[in-house]
Amino acid sequence: MPDAPTPEEPDPVGAHAAYLTVKHREGVVTWVARTETAPHLGLAVFTAPDEAAARALLAADPAVAAGVFVGRVQPL
Repeated sequence: MPDAPTPEEPDPVGAHAAYLTVKHREGVVTWVARTETAPHLGLAVFTAPDEAAARALLAADPAVAAGVFVGRVQPL
């Protein structure tokens, strides 16, 4: 994501924050953080029954689905 969002980015980014909030309330997401400087990087720790479910959770993130953010699943 560049320093200044494009006109298409605010809605997916806002939806991303709302998505993580809902998943936190559901007990799926346990921790979220982002960097304040470039390169922009965020981390989310969440619980999923298997890697396929983790990938589905990531793919359902509105900002990932819109191509604004790129996600990666890293099993522990």
